[in-house]
Amino acid sequence: MSLRRSFLAPSLIILLAGCRPGPSSPDVLATSTLGEVGKADLDAYVLTLPETRRGPAAGQDTRSWRRSLLEELLASRALEAEGQAKRLLDDPKVVAWLAQEVDGLLVATVQERRLAAQPALTDAEIRAYYDSHPKEVSHSGQIRLRHIFRRVDRNASPEAREAARRDMQQLLSEIRGGASFEELARTRSDSETAPQGGLIGRMNRGDLGASVERIVWKLKEGQVSEVVGTAVGFHIFRLDNHIPPFRMDFAEALPRLRKRLALEASDRTLKLQVEELVKASGATYHPEAAAGADPDAVVYALGSERLTRSGWDAVRAGWSFAAQRAAPDAQLLDTYVGDKLRLWEGRRLHLEQDPAMAPRIIELRRQTSIRLARQERLKEALRGKEKALEAFHAANQARFTTPTLHHLRLITLAFPESGVDYGVYERMKGLAADIRAGRKSFADAAREISTDPSASRGGDVGFVRLDGLGEWAGPRAYAQIEKVGVGEVSEPILVERYDRRKLTYDREGYMLLSLEEVKQPQPRPYADVREEVAEEYMARDPDGVAEAVRQQVLGSIRARIHDQNL
Repeated sequence: MSLRRSFLAPSLIILLAGCRPGPSSPDVLATSTLGEVGKADLDAYVLTLPETRRGPAAGQDTRSWRRSLLEELLASRALEAEGQAKRLLDDPKVVAWLAQEVDGLLVATVQERRLAAQPALTDAEIRAYYDSHPKEVSHSGQIRLRHIFRRVDRNASPEAREAARRDMQQLLSEIRGGASFEELARTRSDSETAPQGGLIGRMNRGDLGASVERIVWKLKEGQVSEVVGTAVGFHIFRLDNHIPPFRMDFAEALPRLRKRLALEASDRTLKLQVEELVKASGATYHPEAAAGADPDAVVYALGSERLTRSGWDAVRAGWSFAAQRAAPDAQLLDTYVGDKLRLWEGRRLHLEQDPAMAPRIIELRRQTSIRLARQERLKEALRGKEKALEAFHAANQARFTTPTLHHLRLITLAFPESGVDYGVYERMKGLAADIRAGRKSFADAAREISTDPSASRGGDVGFVRLDGLGEWAGPRAYAQIEKVGVGEVSEPILVERYDRRKLTYDREGYMLLSLEEVKQPQPRPYADVREEVAEEYMARDPDGVAEAVRQQVLGSIRARIHDQNL
């Protein structure tokens, strides 16, 4: 039994069911067999809606908006009564689903209570941070820089280095002869900045090596450097512009810093809560075991519940690609174990019986009953529309077609904590060469060095969508990922993770991809997606089925709306 939400479009048709007397007072907006609905009832209902629906839509007058919401409210009450009469919540699948949802409410409540007890940040505290961390709100001048890069292995022979230098000297001659720097960067550079025309971005003093800094900071706007040699190859730089020193005013920095510091404080609070709950419950928690070699090592245990390292691997393997990589492994484990402990605490405190918790559980059950009754009504209305549904499926094949999926293996290697290390690239470059030459298998290499959650599975991440992979790996990776063919191993690809606090991408390391297989898009047979087709059909409601059902529901309670009181 599906518990997915269905939407009933608002009706503006006047409902006059039977010869019923007028309202008992001007505050009564509607009457039905379930009782009266007053202005206060409608106002309270409006407050439960998303903020975008708490006012008329563009071009809609207030009276018709209130009427449409009043009909929604009446239909919800009728469906709730139907769900109760038919005992829809007694279905075993629904009982199990509701139990999971209540557990989620317990976890959320324990977390919310702890966060609510966290002292609010004062403007004075944020001001102190602002004053003591000037680099986060200012810079002493920046440069906007581009480069063309020719990579040369650290162990390359002098002859190989000289050949690379000559090639770069030829590129420099072409640039000075009028060739487009950006186009040459896109087509001839070895850097991950190539798709962006060589744009490195804004750089502060100290962001680059000292030998490079001495050159690029002396360039004038639009000026191109000589060929610059470094330990990892040769560069040609162009300085696009100098950006003058800047310091953000405190008033401008305040909301950004408040959000950042509040997130950091919440993370600390929840981590401390986990530590306290471990002690209070007598649980065992060894997060370091999750990164160890022993598959049977106990990571977490409480009562009869045990989580081993292999068990944790299995838990993560059941998540989506994005969910497995939404945060660092240690943070994901803390969240997972923390929720287990918060559930223990919620049950220990019998929070489901707490006066503040009871309304949330009641509302959960009420909304579930409404959804199930609505779904039954809609299913009944669609019983005679099989041909219409089949035609809708045929006319909307793209909507019911599988996406292109790529079966991948993945190796990631993070930069050391001390910062970006170009040795990581060279190690991955050498590893790719060994795999292509058959000196090492991709799976063995993944198990040995990969920092990705798929390491224990030989780097096998299963079938994934490339756009999801590109979104995780950062904005520069997608173009490189697309170039990898079946049976091929990629060049090292830079991985950049988005930092929600700093609002920037941080360079994390490099990855290698091996493309095992591509599943091309396939139309899904109607029989396999019938429920999905029905939901999409009802969302678009091409022939007014949902509206007809709505009127049936309102007619079943003999609803009468008193427009004069709206």
